[in-house]
Amino acid sequence: MSQEVIFRCDKTNEIGGGHLLRCLALAEYFEKEKNIECVFLGKYIRHEIFFQELESKIIDIGSKNHINKIPKDPKWIVIDHYGIGFEEESEFKKSGAKIVVIDDMPNRKHNADILIDQTLNRKEDEYYGLVAKETHILAGTDYAMLRSQFRKLKNSSRVSNDKRTTILISLGLSQLANIEESVIAGLNRINKELNIILLSETKSHCLEKLIYSSQHDIRRPQISNNIASLLLKSDFVVGAAGNSSWERCCLGIPTGLIILADNQRNNAEALSHEGAADIIGYGSEISDEVIYQYFSSVLENNSKLKRMEENACNLCDGNGVERIYNAMCEAN
Repeated sequence: MSQEVIFRCDKTNEIGGGHLLRCLALAEYFEKEKNIECVFLGKYIRHEIFFQELESKIIDIGSKNHINKIPKDPKWIVIDHYGIGFEEESEFKKSGAKIVVIDDMPNRKHNADILIDQTLNRKEDEYYGLVAKETHILAGTDYAMLRSQFRKLKNSSRVSNDKRTTILISLGLSQLANIEESVIAGLNRINKELNIILLSETKSHCLEKLIYSSQHDIRRPQISNNIASLLLKSDFVVGAAGNSSWERCCLGIPTGLIILADNQRNNAEALSHEGAADIIGYGSEISDEVIYQYFSSVLENNSKLKRMEENACNLCDGNGVERIYNAMCEAN
């Protein structure tokens, strides 16, 4: 395999894991489908479980200058990072590589050969004036970056429990103890037996106490690379409005969204407008009362849940990484 694609992204508790997961989806396709070698430059990504099925080389840059850590003669550099803008992208270009930038807010300039924004209903012209005229802009959910497990299970039937509704709580790779505590506390007030799957690395005495005292069956499985199988076992998801939105849409899982960052607002509002998800609220607004009131009504509204499932499925086919690969080939 020739060394061709360098990824520059980070994963921290502050920014979450969405940037890393988008890049991993591309790297998985490049490696497994096209036999292209991939290298990751980043902070705090070396021990991530998501690399277990890939052959990608990982360079943990720590506090060092990432420009100086670029392996020799890459063909492409993919940048998914809010802290890297036009000037550093221009420095990366001096390596001779073509540049792909992944962004989700058209509010800053980029020096890129290809720009990807998978935000629902994003339009190319929103980046006019922010990139060069020759930049190829890939906008909208046709370019949602999902791993193969979602593409393969796109048309699979959900494995639901006939007696209990299964709710998956998955708010990303950040630790959000206060919000998760409010969600569990609110669900504990629901007078209906539930299966609850809490996908979280949060360590909190209060959270553990709420789980222990709950009348519901609550499980905290170890975070693994196979989120698709958990989604297919779920009737409903409490989730963030970032990259995981397209994973849920691909599989048609009804969702109540909690907006955790400003860059998630456009996605959340668009998903709600399309009838593919509800907005429960911003993270700062979430309380056990908000959760209780929301689920008291939505769990009994089967027709709404069915519409949400159908609308979600129509928004994302899971083939975004292939379209991105084809665009990169055309740009060579």
